[in-house]
Amino acid sequence: MSALGRYQDLKQNDNLTLQFMSCSEDGTLCIWDILSKSRVKFGRKKTSQNRKFPLLKPLYKLIAENPESNRRVPVTSLTLQPFPISYIPQDKHESNILGIDAKLIYKPEFHKPKEHPKCRIYIGSMDGEVMQATWSGHEFNPGESINSEIWDFLIRSDQAIMVQSISGGLLTGIYPSRFGLTQNLIGVADNRGIFHVFFIPHEHVTEDPKQRKLVTSFFQ
Repeated sequence: MSALGRYQDLKQNDNLTLQFMSCSEDGTLCIWDILSKSRVKFGRKKTSQNRKFPLLKPLYKLIAENPESNRRVPVTSLTLQPFPISYIPQDKHESNILGIDAKLIYKPEFHKPKEHPKCRIYIGSMDGEVMQATWSGHEFNPGESINSEIWDFLIRSDQAIMVQSISGGLLTGIYPSRFGLTQNLIGVADNRGIFHVFFIPHEHVTEDPKQRKLVTSFFQ
């Protein structure tokens, strides 16, 4: 899993990772990498994490929400599709009878899957619910992204009602839908030659003559 929340293949010279996933009662799901070399800042000092005293920060963070109520789900357990791994015994014993102090050592052997698994997990909540959760990750670093904002001055004029991260590069064009009955689509092109199409909820595209008059008078 990359820092953009997507599965990706490791290149030949890439460092190996040792990742795990955690959940919290506030609905937060975090993906961690124990072998990460990132730095965590305490006050004015930056401390390099090490294996003995790991100062970890999440590689990627998810928020579990109920799509019907938009409330956070108090997650208590989770499971996701396992990768194909076999465990090879490292010690050979002449007898199948082992002493109480005998140790069995196995080495995990990873088998590369034919395709990336889906970004999907199953979570259990404090309310006894079992849910399937999915995410899509990002194509680019959200901290360096270009956002598209949708404003509705009849609802509020101090901030956008919708914000969508679009691209990590410059935008070259914005094209609203002009044909057909569906008028709540907008297309955005960027400098990488990618054309993004976004859906605007119907409650933000309904038109009324009285509303048009109010908006016109607002700008005048």
